Parts: sequence; C-alpha cells; structure tokens
Amino acid sequence: CTLYPDQVDQVIAAGKNVVVFFYHPSCNLSRKVQPVLERLCTRVKNTVFCQVMCGKNDSQKGSVKAYHDSNFIDEASSAEKVRNLVDKLRLL
Repeated sequence: CTLYPDQVDQVIAAGKNVVVFFYHPSCNLSRKVQPVLERLCTRVKNTVFCQVMCGKNDSQKGSVKAYHDSNFIDEASSAEKVRNLVDKLRLL
C-alpha cells in the first residue's frame, strides 16, 4: 500500500507485522531496495508492506523500518539487510 506520512502511525498501531519503506524516486538506494520489497510482499504472509515517498532531502529516504505488534524492531538501508529484516519478522 502507498501511504502519506501522516498515515504511518495508524497502520503501525493497527498491524502486527508492518514493513515501511521510505523512498524517493531519484534516490539510487531506493531504486535498489524497491524491487526486493515488491518480491517479498507477495511471499510473506501476515505482514503489511507500505511505502512512503519522502521529500528530496529527507534523511529517511532509502530506509526500511519494521514493526511487530506496534513495536519498532529494526531498520535497514540495503537490499541484503532488508531481506534479513523481513526474515527476522517471519520468526516473530
């Protein structure tokens, strides 16, 4: 799902496993991470995958944050770390 920044807290509060991808279309890191998340979101059950487009200079762009039962679990900023982060969620 695509969210606006002000909707993120509502989704985190309502979901069990939530993966939020903060991206910007011109960010090289975002372009590398996005296809990984798109593949994972079709394979991982009981997890909500969301993306939030950041401003061009936003420090969060290119990062992925994971939550379990509304609690922050971890953050990743590379494709490999994103895969590991989602694997960690599967174990919870």
